[in-house]
Amino acid sequence: MEIDNGTAITGVITSMAFLLPIILLSFNNKKKKNKGFNKLKTFAKKENLTIHEQENCGSLFLGIDNMNRTLLVYDTTHEGDVINQAKLEDCVSCTVVKTYVEKSKENTGTAVISNIELVFENSKKQIFASIELFKLERHHQLFGELQLAEQWAAKINKLLKKPI
Repeated sequence: MEIDNGTAITGVITSMAFLLPIILLSFNNKKKKNKGFNKLKTFAKKENLTIHEQENCGSLFLGIDNMNRTLLVYDTTHEGDVINQAKLEDCVSCTVVKTYVEKSKENTGTAVISNIELVFENSKKQIFASIELFKLERHHQLFGELQLAEQWAAKINKLLKKPI
């Protein structure tokens, strides 16, 4: 069975039409990810910090300096870039706080997460810092921020249990 040149060329062009957008999106996402981590590292360097662990979720980038016990969070929004820093030297625990809002008008009990924060408490159980990871008005949809927050709260609590 032979394939003529016209069929082969049509097949190649059709394949490229489907694959090219996927390849371009992949390169674009990798470029955005590297740019976000570079901004986080640049800020860390200005503050004399070294990022030992880092992770991202969409436009949100987290990094932690284990030696100086400092958490850095970089978020790109339509309003601009936001960098938050939490020094964990007085912190004894980190928890994830979710705020819900009623979404339906008929009071059917449908609630959606409107805010996710990492909250840091001192030895007197007082909140001395919080870092917002998700806000419904800004992001409109969750893309794993809740899982990321829970994972990082566990990492931070593990770090806080280690002696300095």
